[in-house]
Amino acid sequence: MKKVWVAFLFIIGCQSQSLEDKSIQRADDFVELSSNDFLSSTELLTFNYDPRGQFYHPGGNCNSYRVFVVKNTLRLICYSDSCLVDEVFGVKVPFYVETGRYNMGVGSIVGYDSKYSHFLEPNFFKDAPLLKFQGYQKLLKEFGVFAYYTVFNGDVIKVYLNSNYYLLYSKGELSSEREGILNDKVIKDYQNGWTLREAERELDLG
Repeated sequence: MKKVWVAFLFIIGCQSQSLEDKSIQRADDFVELSSNDFLSSTELLTFNYDPRGQFYHPGGNCNSYRVFVVKNTLRLICYSDSCLVDEVFGVKVPFYVETGRYNMGVGSIVGYDSKYSHFLEPNFFKDAPLLKFQGYQKLLKEFGVFAYYTVFNGDVIKVYLNSNYYLLYSKGELSSEREGILNDKVIKDYQNGWTLREAERELDLG
């Protein structure tokens, strides 16, 4: 029985080590090849992103909304009294929508639990909103980013490589308690403000 238990622990240890090794390799690749492009993607970094909730704009009481790519449809959920549809959606002239849920097309924004509908000329857009957000998703895949969260106006960014390991970027000195990383294990330090960490708790995607 003891031999079986030892073998079980060995297998679990190998699997855990394998995940860490893979995360270190992905972190190395990201920092060397993609980190500068990621940090310069200003439109992308106006959002937080995870595979379940997709793109979330953390505007608090003002301009808080979420955007989903669902098959060939782009859906917008506006949580605030009003939300700004601007250049991140590919429009030439920004405008506001009220609280509600919307399907976005090239020439219209139609509410499906709101009385509000906004019909636009196709040339109102520089890019189709659906293609714009599909482009953001493609960019994240190229970067190897599983999820990311920005806080303090982008001064601190968590870039998850999987649900257990993340790269932390900080422009200045970190406060472990403020950033919620007090018990997270430091795996590797990089130059230019990046650190690979193992989260104490697995990323909860609901």
